[in-house]
Amino acid sequence: MSGSDHPSPPDFARNALAEPWNLLTVSGLAASAAAANPERLFLRDCASREDWDGNLPRQLSFADFHREAEFFAGQLETLGIVAGDRALILMPNVAEAAITIVGCLMAGITPALAPLEENIDTLRAACERISAAAIITTGRLEELRPAEIARQIAARAISVRVVAAFGHKLPDGVISLDGWSEQDVDANPNRPLRRQEAEGLITFSVHAKAVLAHIRTEAQVFADALAVATRHKLGREQNLVSTMHATGSAAFAAGLLMPLFQGTTIELVGPFTAARLRNALRRAGEKPALLAPASLLPLLRESLRREKGLAGLGSLVAVMRPGMELVEAASEFPFPVVPVFDLNERALVAPEAMPMGLADLMGSHQHPMEAVLTEDQPYLMISEGDDGVARAFGFAASDVVARAGAVSEAA
Repeated sequence: MSGSDHPSPPDFARNALAEPWNLLTVSGLAASAAAANPERLFLRDCASREDWDGNLPRQLSFADFHREAEFFAGQLETLGIVAGDRALILMPNVAEAAITIVGCLMAGITPALAPLEENIDTLRAACERISAAAIITTGRLEELRPAEIARQIAARAISVRVVAAFGHKLPDGVISLDGWSEQDVDANPNRPLRRQEAEGLITFSVHAKAVLAHIRTEAQVFADALAVATRHKLGREQNLVSTMHATGSAAFAAGLLMPLFQGTTIELVGPFTAARLRNALRRAGEKPALLAPASLLPLLRESLRREKGLAGLGSLVAVMRPGMELVEAASEFPFPVVPVFDLNERALVAPEAMPMGLADLMGSHQHPMEAVLTEDQPYLMISEGDDGVARAFGFAASDVVARAGAVSEAA
């Protein structure tokens, strides 16, 4: 099924940012960052990557990253995936995850980020919910074999035309993305010009045993990234240590777009262990920032008490979800803790102060950066439904696909 066969989403024209922010696109940002900082380090893999992934760790400058993303976009086009298609991304926290996401957007393909740890039936439902034309994954993640999982999903999802993976010892039917030469790539020389109103990201949540797909435009993901950047104010020389896998809107906005926009370096942490985090912090330079789920706050607090291993941190971006009542842990850190509240992929909120819980976020929210939205665009309104589930409306709220062909502006 090609992109033109997808159910038509609501009118996304309402989702353009105000001038001059309306000119931003992810592919354009990657190109401008490469031109401005070609030799500067952008992305560095977890040092122990080979232990759990089988591949040597990589490090990419801004120019390297842009070139790799362009090459990947050409690989997709060579494989017959075209602008308007959607690709299910099943990737751990490695350099290729960022390359895949940005490369998809360069080719006009929507990246759909799904958690590797979900069971195969949920992942198949996610794939079917968006009529994915491709699944992009990797060969190994510790004991998991994501490429085999992807092969099994594709065998049952009729929309999937291509399954491709990075890594070694791939199962039959999975195309290797490694070892391609320039001569192997037949890139589209006439890619359509990207517009901010186009689909930019799909993520997933599970509610009442149903898989929901959350669609955002590029304008919306930039609004999220700019909101986090306004609250956090990441310094250009302040590296970002990221523990967040490429599975949701918070990881995309705070862990990829924000540092790409600000020209800072990302240190990746693989499947989380305290030792891997310590190693990443040691090589991240002076006063790095840490991006982590709020569920890690108690562990981080104990680590700080025990060995002072986090004393050199400059700041912490804590990604919270409904049900995380962990505010007391945040108050004990000797550095700023910036909250980012993820409403189960319905919307992101970057509040000015640490919320005590979901109740503190109810009501209307203005974008924290002045003049990002046009005057008639409400940024976000959060309310609680009769079932106790938060509803999100306004510019930042995702459009939700609850079943084939059903699109709504709120959930």
